[in-house]
Amino acid sequence: MRFISYSVTATLLIAFASTTVQPIRRATNSSLASARLLVGDWGNIYVVDFFPDAVQQFSVSLKQEAWVWPSAMVFAPPNRLFVVEPFDLVLRLLDLNLENDTLALEVEKNTSYTVVDLEFNADKTRLVGCSYENGIIDVWKIKNGGLDLIKTIQSPGTLGPDEVYQASPHPRQANLDPTGRFFAVNDLGTDSIIIIDTKDDAYNITNNIYITPSGCGPSVGAFYPRGAHMATRYIVVCGLRNEVLVYSVNYREAHLEMEKIQTIPGPGDAFPPQTRRATTAMNMLLTPDNEHLYISTCLLDSTADSITHYTVAPDNCACEMLNLTSKASAGGSCPAMISLSEDNEYVFASDPTGRLRLVALKRNIDGTLQRSPIASIMKSAFGDEDFQPSFVQQIVLPQKSLEPQFNNTTLTEG
Repeated sequence: MRFISYSVTATLLIAFASTTVQPIRRATNSSLASARLLVGDWGNIYVVDFFPDAVQQFSVSLKQEAWVWPSAMVFAPPNRLFVVEPFDLVLRLLDLNLENDTLALEVEKNTSYTVVDLEFNADKTRLVGCSYENGIIDVWKIKNGGLDLIKTIQSPGTLGPDEVYQASPHPRQANLDPTGRFFAVNDLGTDSIIIIDTKDDAYNITNNIYITPSGCGPSVGAFYPRGAHMATRYIVVCGLRNEVLVYSVNYREAHLEMEKIQTIPGPGDAFPPQTRRATTAMNMLLTPDNEHLYISTCLLDSTADSITHYTVAPDNCACEMLNLTSKASAGGSCPAMISLSEDNEYVFASDPTGRLRLVALKRNIDGTLQRSPIASIMKSAFGDEDFQPSFVQQIVLPQKSLEPQFNNTTLTEG
């Protein structure tokens, strides 16, 4: 997950011997929480419980010193947490005990510089990391509690036209396709989507798809539809231009082919036009029902942020796939990451720059977000004015369904 910028520090802030510790605060029984969130800031990892109907809606049940800065984290139930820190070049496997709210180091290994994204393979026995500054993709064997580097892949391709921000390859994010066989890696530096075939544990590059317009700098993306056997579309946001691109996906024997079928502005024509680098996409969410897409965006020339909502048309519609409908603010200027609640009723957003550093935004029945957060944590709430959460993700456990719940939940009319 996923923070870039256009200097090393800003890119990672916007791009991104241990002991077991006890909870620093537990206001309410965490087993009753509507959601348990994994949160990371500069120097700490938290588990934050969300109680939408309580007076204190956010409650910190775990705080662990995090060495430097957890730029990316992924959780494999029931207890494996992988954390990478881009500046000390270390990938760590931690034991996250959600029953006792404790966190302990299991294994740590040296990794590449400025890893900003981690992604599991289908059975969570391999872990792919994107090294933004080094221009490489690492593949780790993580089966049975191990942590072993098995392959390093150099990002190929021709550099984009921007002499400042595309001076070298910059793998930004890896996405696993629905078949579980192919990774699509967005490379901001080479204007390309790198296709990696995992068959027979080979992890070979089998296609390198150059996208247009030149200088787009592909940043974050998602395969569509979720929950299907195969993908039919790939949605990607430009990191250097204010555009969202939609590609058709076709499966071949050992690779994927993509062809662009739609280009749509980021904030959209209904909103004030932005200059070429006035925006940078931070994170993308496609809902489990495949009907709504959210993109969080830093507005670099504005004091307000943007979480943009698109409706998503099905494949059989004779229309454009994406339609921009609205945007909302997380209360800052740069929502580094957004996460959908498991019941699909809320979008959680972290923002290292605003007065509100962690918020919950309620979804209306049409997928738009309510204008004001229903819950928030201010920057001083953790006892640290420098609290700058750049990571938030709901912890999903296997006994809970990942299927859309719109037929069984009450959403607010909007």
